[in-house]
Amino acid sequence: MYRLLAIAALLFLAQGALARDYNWPLWVTTQAEIDALPADADAVAFQPDDESAKYDFSRLKDLRTVHTCRTGIRWFASATGVTKLVILDDDIDDELSALKGWTRLEELEVLRGPLGAGLESLKGCKRLRAIDAPLDDRGAEKLKLFPALEWVTSNGTELGSVGVKRLAEAVSIRHLVLRADMLLPSSLVALAAMPKLETLDLTSADDFDAPMVEQLAGIKGLKRFKLNGRVLDPGALKPLGGHKGIEEIDLLWSKGCTEADIEPLAACPMLRVLKLSINAGLIGDAILPFATHARLETLGLRWAIASRADEAVSGLKCPALRELDITGLRLDPETVAGLADLPSLKVLHLGAGNMAEAHLKRALKLETLEGLEVTTLTAGEETWQGLLQVKTLEWLEVDCAMPAAIVSRLHELSELRHLRMFPEHNLSPEEWASLTTIGKLEWLHAGGPNLTDEVMRAMVEKHPGITFYFGGAPKLTDWLPLQKEYPHSELVGTDG
Repeated sequence: MYRLLAIAALLFLAQGALARDYNWPLWVTTQAEIDALPADADAVAFQPDDESAKYDFSRLKDLRTVHTCRTGIRWFASATGVTKLVILDDDIDDELSALKGWTRLEELEVLRGPLGAGLESLKGCKRLRAIDAPLDDRGAEKLKLFPALEWVTSNGTELGSVGVKRLAEAVSIRHLVLRADMLLPSSLVALAAMPKLETLDLTSADDFDAPMVEQLAGIKGLKRFKLNGRVLDPGALKPLGGHKGIEEIDLLWSKGCTEADIEPLAACPMLRVLKLSINAGLIGDAILPFATHARLETLGLRWAIASRADEAVSGLKCPALRELDITGLRLDPETVAGLADLPSLKVLHLGAGNMAEAHLKRALKLETLEGLEVTTLTAGEETWQGLLQVKTLEWLEVDCAMPAAIVSRLHELSELRHLRMFPEHNLSPEEWASLTTIGKLEWLHAGGPNLTDEVMRAMVEKHPGITFYFGGAPKLTDWLPLQKEYPHSELVGTDG
């Protein structure tokens, strides 16, 4: 059982938050399986079957990607050509000493932390450009050892205010994601001194006031600013107003945001993305200054507007607006129909709030949509028929009941590549069979009691390379061998 859980964990790692130009790993647990690997194998996932045994990967001269656990690290000491390392376990600082001879590592991901002083063992890796790991203060201090480091994500709770100051000394960092709920907000001001910082993503911290934003807004190169789960003091965002370089502002789950905070952001000339999602309580008037913004491409209003939403949405004339999220708003159906006047609109999210069949019916008249999300909305088969006429649709997420007759015809959407189906239990054996016939399907999230080994095999065989998230499937016996048989597909159980 432990072995299966470990392999499942390695599969989870295969999602690779840092993955770019990804090499899919071949799973091995024994020396016999290692010996059976092709000589040109460039990616492996290794969980030792017997921790007292010895393992040898020296035959694999082309090895570039390694996924492993704490006890597996030392067996890759001679694999000095590895460029991407993913580690499941915590307490790995000492084990990293086995990799002192490495020089080519470019990406490091540690799922569980903290990662601390052990980073010094990798100081010869001058090409290291991305770290995704729960850093502690000592780990943050070591970041300046890596002159090429540009991407840092630290979502652990071990990083303190001292660590943030040390992290800010790594002057090469361009993109920074921090879970900040254990930090004093004042300590974040140190980040303002980072000369190359373009992306700042801060999650789960306490009060965020105007003086602090004023410091961070002074980062001249700042392009992306995200406050997730923050408590904002009134007027806190005003200093961002008119920022000449900022392109994305995301205030997901941030509380306390007022019209006085939002309106000045319309003066940011380069702004392409604005997400106010789940920031309930705004008056629609706060959106009016963005109505004709020349560069705005994405506007997220999910559950954000408490009143006068019709005025806000119907007033949008943004020529570049490509994606709009109106989920949870109270809108007149004709306001949805009016979205046809947005010349660049390609992706729409709608549902909940007061939205019903009439809203969906009008949304499905937008026959050039490439992406659609429908949430908590009830509609009959006749209305859903309109979906099949949106022939340009590539991306579909449905968080409500869809008639079986429509599910069985989704293959008629010839460009459909991404599909997410909820509630999962809605899919019958016949509907599952129909999903396997969607010609270009690359990504699927679905599940339920009628998902079987036979269905999953058919899905993988017909869509090699598919990413398939699934859950609530008691009839599914053992999908791990199928994953090994089709290593370029990604099969991810969501039941924990």
